[in-house]
Amino acid sequence: LAHFAHTNDIRSDLASDQLPEVFGVSLAPARPRVIVPVPGTKNGQTITILPSCRNSSVQGNCALVDFKIVSQTSSGSTNSGQIYINWEDSEQGGDFDQDMWGVLSYEVTATDVKITTDVVNQSTPYGMGFGYIVSGTKKDGFHVHSGINSFSNTDSTGATNCSSCVVGDAATAYTYDISSLDSDAQTLEQPLYYAAKWGGFKDMDNSKTPNQVFEWDADKNGTPDRYFLSIDPAKLETSLKQAFADAARAFASSASVATNSTRFQTDSLIYEAKFHSDDWSGQLLAISLVSEDLNGNGALDSTEDTNSNGTLDVNIIGSQIWEAGSLIPAFGDRKIFSFNPEATGLKGIEFKWDQLNNSQKVVLDNTTAGNTSSTSSPIVDYLRGNQALELNEKGSYRIRSTLLGDIVNSNPAFVGPVDYGYGKLSGTEGSSYTAYIASAAYKARPAMIYVGANDGMLHGFNASSSADGGKEILAYVPNSAISPELVSLTSINYVHHYFVDGSPKAGDAYFDSAWHSVLVGSTGAGNTTEIPGATGLADGTGGGSIFALDVTNPTSFSTSNVLWEFSTREDDDLGFTIPQTSIVRLADNSWAVLAGNGYNSDSGKAVLFIFDVKDGSIIKKLEADVGTGNGLSGPAPYDSDGDGVVDYIYAGDLKGNVWKFDVTGANPTSWKVANAGKPLYEAVDRSGVAQPITVRVTVAKADADGQTIGTMVYFGTGKYFEVGDSVVSDSTQVETFYGVWDNCDLNSSASCDSSLSGRSLLQQQAILYDLDGGTLSDGTVISNRITVVSNCEVAYSSTPPKTTDSPCTANVNRRGWYLDFISPGKDATGEKIVSDAIIRSDKVIFTTLVPVDDICSPGGNGSLAILDENTGSRISYAATDLNKDGIVDDKDLVKGPDGKTYQVASIDLELGIIKTPAIVEGATQADGSKLVTAITVGSGGSDDTINIKEPPTTGGGGSVASGKRVSWRQLR
Repeated sequence: LAHFAHTNDIRSDLASDQLPEVFGVSLAPARPRVIVPVPGTKNGQTITILPSCRNSSVQGNCALVDFKIVSQTSSGSTNSGQIYINWEDSEQGGDFDQDMWGVLSYEVTATDVKITTDVVNQSTPYGMGFGYIVSGTKKDGFHVHSGINSFSNTDSTGATNCSSCVVGDAATAYTYDISSLDSDAQTLEQPLYYAAKWGGFKDMDNSKTPNQVFEWDADKNGTPDRYFLSIDPAKLETSLKQAFADAARAFASSASVATNSTRFQTDSLIYEAKFHSDDWSGQLLAISLVSEDLNGNGALDSTEDTNSNGTLDVNIIGSQIWEAGSLIPAFGDRKIFSFNPEATGLKGIEFKWDQLNNSQKVVLDNTTAGNTSSTSSPIVDYLRGNQALELNEKGSYRIRSTLLGDIVNSNPAFVGPVDYGYGKLSGTEGSSYTAYIASAAYKARPAMIYVGANDGMLHGFNASSSADGGKEILAYVPNSAISPELVSLTSINYVHHYFVDGSPKAGDAYFDSAWHSVLVGSTGAGNTTEIPGATGLADGTGGGSIFALDVTNPTSFSTSNVLWEFSTREDDDLGFTIPQTSIVRLADNSWAVLAGNGYNSDSGKAVLFIFDVKDGSIIKKLEADVGTGNGLSGPAPYDSDGDGVVDYIYAGDLKGNVWKFDVTGANPTSWKVANAGKPLYEAVDRSGVAQPITVRVTVAKADADGQTIGTMVYFGTGKYFEVGDSVVSDSTQVETFYGVWDNCDLNSSASCDSSLSGRSLLQQQAILYDLDGGTLSDGTVISNRITVVSNCEVAYSSTPPKTTDSPCTANVNRRGWYLDFISPGKDATGEKIVSDAIIRSDKVIFTTLVPVDDICSPGGNGSLAILDENTGSRISYAATDLNKDGIVDDKDLVKGPDGKTYQVASIDLELGIIKTPAIVEGATQADGSKLVTAITVGSGGSDDTINIKEPPTTGGGGSVASGKRVSWRQLR
């Protein structure tokens, strides 16, 4: 049954096979085994003895009542012992009393084993044999030469018989010759052993059988990888955790979801990246989105039941369209590129042996590099996807279940027809941009989805739902990934390493008198051994890097489209390039890539890099903090006057600072850290301890009552990338979400200083209720963890607020708000914010992470939080579809302990850790409001949606203006 389930697809409606895996956890078996080493052998040879009984008077045999080890001794040349055994006369068990008991003794030498049995007493009228099963001898099998009530047995192997044996007989013995190791017989294992072996193997050779040991016993310990035996009951918990951990290593996800559309349409897709830590393979799936209420009337019309289930499905996740890992071309047909830092002029190369420079060859395959006549390398061929070199094909390299490596932290980036709003630029740039996005060539190019993987490559796949969907169009191996660690991918003992783990970012840019679509990627958490090249470290290999590719025409991508790569070998300020980049137009007429320097750099500073988008040269480096132990997170550009040119850049750092960079000047020499070099804001907890900021801050125009100029900056605190970040203790820091008003902009005087520190000028919000489930207004009971927060007004001017209940205050001239993630009457749970926030309509939407030491919640739990963007308070109306009826109304409010109803501030989606959701717009409702859907995928590999209500647009500067500009890029 286990084998059938494991080799037959249970979901034929999905593109790839869904094959259940069987995991077995077993306590010590009811029938004990005595395993005795053979003295004098160094090869682990053993003799196995199993107590056995036969009832010759009734159907069935016996049941073991008791088993005790009386003695065990070893003299060096002899291993001996004595065992007490008590049998019940019924196989199914009757009264489980003392029907027959006796003693079994054994003596094992290097050549033979002597087994003696002696029945001591009986309490049954049935004839029973007091026997055993032995293996490892030349007469393996069942033997019995003691018994009761005239039990008789003729031994088929010629060993001692039992002839009318009774309880008063003297002890009997037989000596067996030990067999050679090669012919050592084996006893049957527990049923779960075989279920785990035949129902949990990896079918590397497509035989549908575990015919290769490495398919079911990769760690070579003699038991199936999916089988966990716990001899000691006290260790059962450990075995269960091991089994659950292994089961949890089924495809999991820690990347955000990408979409090909901002609206629900017939061809709307989401893209989910997943990984399997059991063999470090990856998946990239395209999944349809379904909405059967496109007219927004809340009813299932006759033509809307697309899946024929008779139910109105509003903004839900549909079926899988393709999985890219199974569609990667043969290794010789793949278009894989890399970067040669030693080249003059164009540095792009194909990732083929004959195009690598000598330094790269020596790092990847020193043996082949020493042979100048070699035209190929088995290691390079393996990395390109030649599976004939793998162990299951009689090769020697690590077996891969898919050529796509694990995708852990790289968020997929969709690149399709997008208007970035550059038509507003003056001169040729603006006029030519309109023509560029209207051109037939632009419209004809395939939509693409790009993602980094820890197989050493950034991959570009066709993103469509057509027959070409999911096919790999191009891939890029950064020069910084070329390293001994990359070679270790071939090892059957491979230890996981990050290679291309950063999240790519795409944008349009104008250079060489033409518009281009540029993709900027990074190695993220990947950082390999740095090795010098021909002239030094700068032109060597390894380290971490940021790189740029011209993906204007992906199907004709060539070496000339590899623009540049900048590595940690070239600058001590560049660290782990985890923060995402941005592509922008600046006031000096340059097109640039903005990058935070990341974490754990050699210098430890917090630095903003501004690279030329075409060649990667540094236009400007702005040092925010020159101390150590710091690093700048992802920069957020802001176009204050809407002319398409970035004016300010905001970014947080590990020390809790939010920096504002002024790039308004036409000359880069005037670009600077704003506020006279001071942080815009310094985030500290209630004890005054700095709170790390690892998210990219979110910026939006300040337009609340009392705000006449400036920008709102939103961010949460916390980090989750270092050892210890998942540990929760009594001293765990309380993290916070902030909305901070930068009240200086282009209309302010040159001396305007908007810096502030601490919380004294911010309005506090607080979690009022933290509930493990609740009852909605319509009686629906939900089990998810939910929170309710306060609704304090924030007085941005001298007009006093109306709310005064705790924690609200009457303070005026506030500079923002904050919400601590600690609940009344509870200790800190370690809840933190490590994903970027989104501004939608009148809301700020973000996710939180609670580390959990629970294998059923891989890494932790994640909640989706929705607050009022201007105040940080709970939304004043029903905003989330908690009862899942496709309509957001008062029925979705939750009843609090005080009997009142509330809009929840956050809800645990029970998916594990979740990152920034994808937001897709649905139909406009009858009251003019709009349903948008937040789509998330959790670390457990499951996904879900939740509908959110956006009220009708007020027009003007009200807090519910859905057309509000949230960054320099035009909304679309």
